[in-house]
Amino acid sequence: MNLKINVFSVSHSQASIMQRNGFFLLFIASLVMPLLCSAEQGRVLKLDGNWKVEHVYVNEDSTSTNLMALISDDPTLRERIFEFTPDIIKTSIPTASHCDLPDYDSMDVTSINSLMSRTTEGQLSDPAKSYALPIKGTLEIRPYRIHCQNGKITLSGENSEHWLVKLDEESIFLNWDNQSYLLLKKLANNAKLQPSFACARATNDSEKSICHDSDLSSWDVSVAEAYNVALKQIVNTGVDVKSRSVELRQTQKRWLDERNACSVNPACLKKKMQDRVDELVELAKQ
Repeated sequence: MNLKINVFSVSHSQASIMQRNGFFLLFIASLVMPLLCSAEQGRVLKLDGNWKVEHVYVNEDSTSTNLMALISDDPTLRERIFEFTPDIIKTSIPTASHCDLPDYDSMDVTSINSLMSRTTEGQLSDPAKSYALPIKGTLEIRPYRIHCQNGKITLSGENSEHWLVKLDEESIFLNWDNQSYLLLKKLANNAKLQPSFACARATNDSEKSICHDSDLSSWDVSVAEAYNVALKQIVNTGVDVKSRSVELRQTQKRWLDERNACSVNPACLKKKMQDRVDELVELAKQ
């Protein structure tokens, strides 16, 4: 009789231990599985790597350009880099934050227009057309909602819902805020970005430093683009075109002297170029 009781007691104790272990394993699984699913989702999307902002889309129908935060193909954002890894999404956009341990939640299949209506400011009958997208608003796509375990990828202080659409193996469509959308293009591994000028003709230390740094090269391109946008805006207004164009060229020449004074200092060069892009974009909004 005693033997039977002892056997029963041992079996009951083992069952209790197994039950506790089972609950513990389930708890661990509940923590690990979302991470594994997220990593698997990232592999399915094939996002890992660097992506360059190819286009910036804003509402082309808007009549209040001077009130908009961004302009079409805004040089502040265009040419910037997004880096996607399983651990983080980060970008070279100055005002952006970063997204730690991103999850990609599959959303229902929908149209581009329906998706844009979720995050676009104001009521638009055809958002894709208003934003001059190269695709039709009726295109059916599967978007993925981006959730950050910590941080965010949007503008500092913004609380927009973020999603992305993998248009093809080389293109991502991403909402930036409630007024703009980005088209990202995949960069080849170890791709080196080129400045707006021919590096073989670089004559001073600042130009040579820019040629040896992809980030500085991208900002040099942005300065050139911002200058052209500002000049085009002066011409389009039709007001004092000659005198204002001359003034713009003179201020650009003075700025080049200031940039060149940075010599081989990368922080100085980057700051000078970022500030110049901001100045020229603001001029283009007038």
